[in-house]
Amino acid sequence: MLDHFGCSMYSYKPSAICTYSPGPWGGRHCAMALLPLLTELGCLPVPNVFSAADARNTITADGECEDRVLARFGKMAVQLEWHAHAMRRQRQMFGVPK
Repeated sequence: MLDHFGCSMYSYKPSAICTYSPGPWGGRHCAMALLPLLTELGCLPVPNVFSAADARNTITADGECEDRVLARFGKMAVQLEWHAHAMRRQRQMFGVPK
């Protein structure tokens, strides 16, 4: 799906990687493979990757999550918000390089 849109759609945009998997490592492996692709597209991914490992035991059918899962997501969300504000300010001051 990422290849469907041109690279200019992603340039200088903040991004974050969120994964889930039924086991301990599947989502994390996917995230590590996605990181260089996002960078190549011109996205600026935040350093903190959120991964909900063993999702069937940490997320209920109603969508409720364990507190530790929500805390990890919150940490990534704070980084994403900070990057989004910083990049917006830079675009307003300097524009987007071609």
